[in-house]
Amino acid sequence: MRVSAISFGKKIPLAQCSIIDTEKNKTIPATVYEYDCKCSSDIEDILYEGGDWYYYLSIATDMQDKYEKENFREEQSPFHFYVMENQNGKMVALCETRETDKDIQVEYIETKHDSEQKYCGKTMLATLGKKVLDNNKQRLMIIAPLHDVRDFYIKGCGFSELPNIFELQMEPNQIKDFISKTEAQSGGKILDIKA
Repeated sequence: MRVSAISFGKKIPLAQCSIIDTEKNKTIPATVYEYDCKCSSDIEDILYEGGDWYYYLSIATDMQDKYEKENFREEQSPFHFYVMENQNGKMVALCETRETDKDIQVEYIETKHDSEQKYCGKTMLATLGKKVLDNNKQRLMIIAPLHDVRDFYIKGCGFSELPNIFELQMEPNQIKDFISKTEAQSGGKILDIKA
């Protein structure tokens, strides 16, 4: 049985992982966190990062919606929000998902532009893949990927194209392979952090 960490307005550690520092050409530790949006300071964290991120306003708006639904209207939101920070606490990846009983759908994912770190996006996706497996879901999906990054998802990660729709998917057997390859490339295991 997994126990969730209690949040008092701070991000919840989800996984320890590794990424590559391209300037030093070595593996460095990173942490993936989830924001539960129980406190408005979660939204402020994303807004504070601001201009360096393309999707930050869309993500912050959806975080505000979740905050209002769950704190004032007692509704459940299907959206989840993740960040990856390097060993210095600097955000290197940002992600929003919609989670159902059957799958995790990536709505937005972005890595730091002009970053000195490599494999941030892949490691974030692999962490979400572990969440799919750990929660007995059926697939990890990319919703409406941009045309110029479709090859990254298909050839670089192993997602499959769905017939007649624009979404991509990865099923449990593909996810296991993707996690192993990503851990080998990034130089470290993706380890769940338990409360």
